[in-house]
Amino acid sequence: MRCPFCKTQSDTGVRRCPTCGVGFAVPDDAPRDIPGLGLKEGFEYPVPSHHYRTKDLSKLQVLIGDYLEGEEVWDDTMDHLEAMKGYLDHFVEERLPSIQATLSEQAAERPDEAYDFQISYLLSTGSRAYGQGCEDLANLLEEENEDDSLFEKALSTLQDGVDYLAFCLELMEQRKALLEDRIVAHQETEPES
Repeated sequence: MRCPFCKTQSDTGVRRCPTCGVGFAVPDDAPRDIPGLGLKEGFEYPVPSHHYRTKDLSKLQVLIGDYLEGEEVWDDTMDHLEAMKGYLDHFVEERLPSIQATLSEQAAERPDEAYDFQISYLLSTGSRAYGQGCEDLANLLEEENEDDSLFEKALSTLQDGVDYLAFCLELMEQRKALLEDRIVAHQETEPES
């Protein structure tokens, strides 16, 4: 696996770069073609510092736990997983291209500002990991595999995707609040006509 930030080559399956510490959310051979700006030298690319909990992921974890304990929840688990995959497919097909196009336009106007590149990186990385986790889990279920460690790895990849996407949304909310504060401050300092 090659680090997207410092380009250090690492063993496959390593979760973080041994040189710079950037988290690896997906393998190099991720199957999805996710649009993005790419990485720009000189910028730091953030990684989530904690796990974000979602109702869908929590429910999926419970269903998989029940499946591994021998309960008859295969259909429910597949249905839930397919719904989660459907959310991603809709996002990647309907929303992500326009978001990435906007980020690309903004990056062209402000090439020395890291924000657009960072958000693009988080969106692309999160979408890839989320998709890979869903695909891995679906394959394990279709094979009727019962190896806890393989399910744990696939759930971890899916969790990485959730983390990157949620962290991205958190950063976007912070940016929105900052811009709103600037607008209010500017309006307060403008002379009245």
